[in-house]
Amino acid sequence: MIFNDRVNVTLKEKRFIGGTASTVVVFDGPVPGIVTFLDSDSEANRASARLQIFLSPFAFVLPPMPAKELLVLSWKQFTHLTVDGIVEPHYINSRLHHYKILAKAV
Repeated sequence: MIFNDRVNVTLKEKRFIGGTASTVVVFDGPVPGIVTFLDSDSEANRASARLQIFLSPFAFVLPPMPAKELLVLSWKQFTHLTVDGIVEPHYINSRLHHYKILAKAV
């Protein structure tokens, strides 16, 4: 699988610091991936686009069911993509090969 796209991933987590809940950015940067459209007319209709994203493994493990504000993806003209469903890790020979994500533009 050749990851020829660059998807910007912003991964946040909630931490309790001094008894107060705060959100901390853990990772923010480009990750190699493959992006395909699930809808045939998504290129024209940017507001309701659904995309299938394959991400290469990187330094952080993605949670299987992240909250919408904790995992934000962006790719080309789509500046704010949220996970629609779960993050599926795919393994080959007991090693993480890639993540499969269905994303929706908001």
